[in-house]
Amino acid sequence: MNTIEKINKFISNEKYNQRKEIVGIIFYGSSKYKTETVFSDIDLLVITTQARNYKGVRVIDNTRIEFFEKSFISLIEDIEKLTSTQDASLISIFQNGEVVYGDENTINYLKEQIEIPNRIIKRKKTKTKITSYLNTLSATNNPAYQNYFYFNILDQIRKKYHEEKGYNKISGQKAFSLYQNREYAKKYYCLKLPNQEFIDLYSNAVKTGYNKELLEKLLSEINYQDEQNLGRYPIDKSRIRLYSAVVENSYERTITELKKDSDNCQNSYYLTIEKIRILYCLINNLNHNIELFGEEYDLEFMESLDKAIKNISFENITNLFNYVTKDIDIDYKDYKILDLK
Repeated sequence: MNTIEKINKFISNEKYNQRKEIVGIIFYGSSKYKTETVFSDIDLLVITTQARNYKGVRVIDNTRIEFFEKSFISLIEDIEKLTSTQDASLISIFQNGEVVYGDENTINYLKEQIEIPNRIIKRKKTKTKITSYLNTLSATNNPAYQNYFYFNILDQIRKKYHEEKGYNKISGQKAFSLYQNREYAKKYYCLKLPNQEFIDLYSNAVKTGYNKELLEKLLSEINYQDEQNLGRYPIDKSRIRLYSAVVENSYERTITELKKDSDNCQNSYYLTIEKIRILYCLINNLNHNIELFGEEYDLEFMESLDKAIKNISFENITNLFNYVTKDIDIDYKDYKILDLK
């Protein structure tokens, strides 16, 4: 099956072509732009008139299809927020995506709203987790733990730099590769990226592993505020399932990075380990502030986490992920869940 045949089969399987509330479907992402990598799946935005939004995954002919069902009203609200957000994903989808099903007039109306001129990104003042990570980093002499905290600090610095300078949001695992190809990032993802000096500094920091001098140089590029410790708070099963799906996606990407032995594999690995740790804390209603690392963790989890941090391997990160997600009711190859973001 070619890509369009897989999409058509997906549409038929989900009965989108029989449902009156389906306004249209847009095909976007690297598979659409013919820039596929080993990470690529088929990305679809399904526009509906229903009130709720959903996120899901299906597998068609061994190809992962990731889809988002978004209500028309929700999209309008997201578009209205474009003047105050750094998320370029909607702009990229409507500018570069292809309508594969539905009412092009309605989709063109949404596109016109996005293309209203003079949409200026407003810079935000935000609190960061940097201080907490720095305190934890300074308290260890173990090289593996230093790398674990270091890579998560780098990602927090990068996020803060983007926020302060008005650059677009990018996930930590994608930032490195997008930084290496500015034209690709601009053309297909409509991203405004930092200057080359910052990109080179960040990229070198990622490639070298823990480096105090490079870390201090990056810290000098931002202004960050101390944060209050995050409190313990309850989280319902729907949100846990949703966050676990995000973590699983990060885990799969990390496995592929490790197989390639890419310059970004260490960074990707430790960012994913941290997401798994946070997921564990959310499931068990624990405070996930990094300065409380290890408090109230069960012995089996702590041993698995320690092993994964100290020895980068497919087996260790897989065992950690499987341990944390063992009681979550979700099939990561075939699900549709409420998007509660």
